[in-house]
Amino acid sequence: MEFAQLCLILSSLTVSPERSQFRRYETIILSCAANSTGWMVRRNTSYHFNQKCQFGWGVPKESSCKIDTAYPSDSGAYWCENNHGECSNVVNLTVTASPLILESPVHPVTEGDSVTLRCSYKDERLISSTSNFSTNFYKDGELIGEEKEGRMVITRISMSAEGFYSCEDPSRKRKSGKSWVGVRGNSAFQAHKK
Repeated sequence: MEFAQLCLILSSLTVSPERSQFRRYETIILSCAANSTGWMVRRNTSYHFNQKCQFGWGVPKESSCKIDTAYPSDSGAYWCENNHGECSNVVNLTVTASPLILESPVHPVTEGDSVTLRCSYKDERLISSTSNFSTNFYKDGELIGEEKEGRMVITRISMSAEGFYSCEDPSRKRKSGKSWVGVRGNSAFQAHKK
């Protein structure tokens, strides 16, 4: 879910755990990192527009919001905002009923960095998640690799690697949702390539 931001960006929204896909019933903590107080987490979902963190879906605290039990209806765009027209970056989160998710960076990565994608499975019988299975990874719907242990490392990521990623567990016939991996330009990396 995307929307145009018309504000001065003076804060950063952090997400814990640091990923963009979550399973139903997980706990998510959203925090506004800024040099001032008075920040509030807001969101757009399929059911609500510009909704501030409030009891019923989140637990508001000073410059943070805790979603104790996430549901698919919590999927949407989240950001920080204050009363002075200042805001943070927007983070898109997806909550799914599926036991299979893709763990990928929630914020854009810098060109030239290494990025790890993890395909993670957890159902009600498992105490913790596992990636110990053969996995297919996709970018923009196209198969880009097959890994034996559920992890793919993209070394020295380039701008062309930006896109929607997903993973598949062929043995369980499960496929994750898609997550956007953004890449910021790096002039030093570009100069090194020349």
